[in-house]
Amino acid sequence: MKGVTWFWKANADPWSPSDIEEWVPFTDIVNRQIEQAYQGRQSEVVISAKYKIDLNRLIQVDILDFGKQRPVRRCSKTGDTLAFYRRERFNFAQPIRRSVTDDTLNYGCSFITDCTSDDNRGSKLENVSPQTVKGLINNTMNKDKYKEAHETVEDEDRDDHINTDVLDFTD
Repeated sequence: MKGVTWFWKANADPWSPSDIEEWVPFTDIVNRQIEQAYQGRQSEVVISAKYKIDLNRLIQVDILDFGKQRPVRRCSKTGDTLAFYRRERFNFAQPIRRSVTDDTLNYGCSFITDCTSDDNRGSKLENVSPQTVKGLINNTMNKDKYKEAHETVEDEDRDDHINTDVLDFTD
C-alpha cells in the first residue's frame, strides 16, 4: 500500500479530451482508505459525506448528485509520482511576499527607525534617551562586548552627545 497513490482528475470538465489533464492526489488517509477497499476487492468505498469511489469503473461520484462524476486512477509511487511529491514538498502554498526588513531602514530594528525619524525630535541618535543607551549597553555586555560598548559611549561622551554620568555600568 505504501507504493501506491490514488489521484482524482481536477479539471473543470473532467471528461473533456481537449483540456490538459490535471491530476491531484487524495490525502494520505483517503488514499489508504481507497487502497484498502481496492485490495479487499470491494466495488466501492465512501471517502466522505459527499463522495464515494466506484472501484469497478474507477470514478469518483458525488453522493448527492450522481451526475457529478470524475475519473480516478491508481499509480505506483515511482518515477513521475516521486517527482510530483518532491515538487509539491517545495511548493509552498503561501509564497513569501516580502522580506521582514522591508519596512525598516535598519534591517529589522524598527526601534532605531522610530528614534531617528523626523517625528521624534530630529534624525540623530544623540536624541535617544540615556536609559535606552544603558539598555543597549547591557545587551551588548551580555554578548561579551562590554569593551566595545564602553568605548562607543566614551567616544560619544567626548562629542557631547551623551552624558555618561547617568550611565551606571555596575549593574
